[in-house]
Amino acid sequence: MASASIQERFNKTEQVMRYRVAYRREGSRKVETTPWLAHLEDALLVQETIKKRGVDVALRLLDLQTNTRGVPTLTEWLPSHLERRATKTTPGTLAEYKRMAARTFLIRLGEIPMDQITGDDVIGWIAWQMKQTTERWQKKAITAAKNGTERPKEEFYLPKSIKNAHGLLSSMLSTAQAAGHINRNVAKGVDLPKVEVQEEKDIFTRDEWLSFFAAMQDHYKPFIAFILLTGARMGEATAVRVRDFNLKTESVSIRQAWKKAEVGVELGSPKSSRSRRTILLGSAIHDFAPLLEGKAADDLVFTAIRGGQIHAQRFRERQWQAAVVKSKISKGLTPHSLRHTFASWALMEGVPAQVVQMRLGHESLATTSKVYAHLLLSEQAQAVESIGWRMPVSATPQIGS
Repeated sequence: MASASIQERFNKTEQVMRYRVAYRREGSRKVETTPWLAHLEDALLVQETIKKRGVDVALRLLDLQTNTRGVPTLTEWLPSHLERRATKTTPGTLAEYKRMAARTFLIRLGEIPMDQITGDDVIGWIAWQMKQTTERWQKKAITAAKNGTERPKEEFYLPKSIKNAHGLLSSMLSTAQAAGHINRNVAKGVDLPKVEVQEEKDIFTRDEWLSFFAAMQDHYKPFIAFILLTGARMGEATAVRVRDFNLKTESVSIRQAWKKAEVGVELGSPKSSRSRRTILLGSAIHDFAPLLEGKAADDLVFTAIRGGQIHAQRFRERQWQAAVVKSKISKGLTPHSLRHTFASWALMEGVPAQVVQMRLGHESLATTSKVYAHLLLSEQAQAVESIGWRMPVSATPQIGS
């Protein structure tokens, strides 16, 4: 690994301090130095880049710094880009874009002026990102180390996550191009890691559901039953209020959902326009009536034991995982599995895909069909009957012929 240190010199003529970086390339004993720099932060950046990415990248970065034509770096451009998106994007989503950029491409490309970023730079970032462990795994590893438990299996960035980050990078370069900072978007057309075909979702069997329901803490049983019955997303179910239940029509309206905010979460509109929907519960709605009694119209129906919002991650790590262990289910089931279970059971019972789409709040039938295509058996059966084709007798292979 290359080594680097910072040297200082006081310029008596100009009465200012100057800085340079002394470095040795990997495997070399020769000490080389950069030109003297006016700012300590520039020297620190070069030093850090040498240690993380090598001498050649650091020297290229130094050359870009000293020869820049006033074009902002990706890091400098990000706030301007998000400002341009603010009219069509929620504050929570903008905050997530900032976090996504910070943990992905800004690490490798953030300090380079945008007109100096090449397609090879983007390809290099993607190759690097594929080898990085996720932030979630890093937190799990730290927790395991503190608790003295077994280190979890490493989790790397999935192709879908890299595709999302690349989409943000490309969007930033597009707005920079529109603003006249660059001539073209070098992220466009870059090959991305292939998103593998989704495996079938883990769902409950009927017996597993009964065992799991019995193992769940009593306070949360109505909550998980509601998700299974409606197919609602967890962020939607935890946001349902008393006024959303209509006992006369035996239905519940999904009007809001918890979403990521700049800090924590906030209530906002559901995922898409189709996600604002009314779901018929039938007579089962009366099983939830006791949860409505004595509450104001704007009170949450499903709450934590001590009141207030059910926090998704906390619920999954405590109540959900405890019930999984107690019921001895070995599948990788999560709260979202209840939604998949609802859809799967409904389709296997012959409920039309359009009805399942409406209850799930999918924006299009294509989404429902893509995720649950393997379960649309009734539609396949209808197709077979419609074709009505049989192999001609003369073409049927004869045994012994």
